[in-house]
Amino acid sequence: YTRFYSNPIQSATLTSPADAAENQAASLALAWMEEPEANSYRIELSTAANFPSRTLAEVTNNNTLQLNQLEGGTTYYWRVFVVNSCGEMQSETRSFTTAPINCYSYSSIDTPLPLQDASASGTGITEATIQVVDDLTLIDLNVKVRLTHTYVSDLVLTLINPQGEEVILVQNQGASGNNFTDTVFDAEADSSILSANPPFTGTYRPKQDFSSWYGRNV
Repeated sequence: YTRFYSNPIQSATLTSPADAAENQAASLALAWMEEPEANSYRIELSTAANFPSRTLAEVTNNNTLQLNQLEGGTTYYWRVFVVNSCGEMQSETRSFTTAPINCYSYSSIDTPLPLQDASASGTGITEATIQVVDDLTLIDLNVKVRLTHTYVSDLVLTLINPQGEEVILVQNQGASGNNFTDTVFDAEADSSILSANPPFTGTYRPKQDFSSWYGRNV
């Protein structure tokens, strides 16, 4: 049979990030306007304007694409192809530059602390404060925990940002096992904390994702 489209295939209108945007986070979302005649979209990303090689070539049915673990201080070029059975149409090419990555380490200013266990009268809450004295844009975040406690499934570890937003790192995980020993929470880690066992030594994705905080000042 023959399929006819009511309108000619249109190129995608790129919306975010803005063209030539600077100091972008190492994790960000590409976005473009939805095209009614599209069956799919093909996205190309390169570090050269003429795309001699591609950092990424991805096909999606959505009008957004999440990028993670981009190189710091790097200019990227991207374009989107609207694809259907009649062919494809290329968008304009846009660029953005990621912020230079400088690694800073901050430790809690009030640890070690004894953990406040729950009682019949209420939940036990222990707070440790990490003070960031520099004016920085958050590009990536890793949280390292050393904690001694039996029966770790009693515990919920929560990270709270300066705006008061909370992310659960781990919740009632590990059954009757003991301790968190050099446990690193990293939103880009390959393994999830949900499949890990005590003492959780290694690097894991947290129960809840904190990568939405990237790009903010801290």
